[in-house]
Amino acid sequence: MKITESKVWSYINQIQKQKKGWHFIRIESNTINGIPDINGVVNGKEFWIELKCNRGNNIGLSKYQLLWHSKRIQSGGKTFILHLTEKQEHIEILEVRDSRSRSRFPFAVRISLVSYASSQPSCTPGTRVRFGLEKAVNLMSRM
Repeated sequence: MKITESKVWSYINQIQKQKKGWHFIRIESNTINGIPDINGVVNGKEFWIELKCNRGNNIGLSKYQLLWHSKRIQSGGKTFILHLTEKQEHIEILEVRDSRSRSRFPFAVRISLVSYASSQPSCTPGTRVRFGLEKAVNLMSRM
């Protein structure tokens, strides 16, 4: 079962309804190039999330997305890319870094890896992804 960005949003939306102090909204804009998919607040800490469930150059981030993330970070904001790996065995939390940084990777840099492989064999793939997403969002809110 391939998980799409819409499905990831659906999972995050379901989780937020059960959590006090969580507020997420999906942003769908054709007028602002590069704006991330989700704006979220967890216990007073705001951040933006770009969802990616694909692969490719810079995991599919457009030049507009890279620019948006860079400008937001330079202004003191928090932005992340939530990437489900191709085989959907891991959720990667990535951040965009300035291309002038000394990092080996000029754009998307792995800052954390959240494995959602369950020790319970009877656990469905959807349940594992929801568990991994909740863990990832909690982690992003503390960065």
